Amino acid sequence: MYIILFNFYYKEKNQILQRLSQNSVLVSLSSEKYLSRLAQHIKKNLEFYQILSRL
Repeated sequence: MYIILFNFYYKEKNQILQRLSQNSVLVSLSSEKYLSRLAQHIKKNLEFYQILSRL
């Protein structure tokens, strides 16, 4: 499920980034920030589900 969500967000983000690709430095920075935030969000959710599964 997380992989599907990640792929969806990544594709959406890529479409936006392609429109902004005139400034490649800005694009790569915003892409890295976005992906690191998404990874942190997924990690928090995984930790939450691990806690629930122990109960």
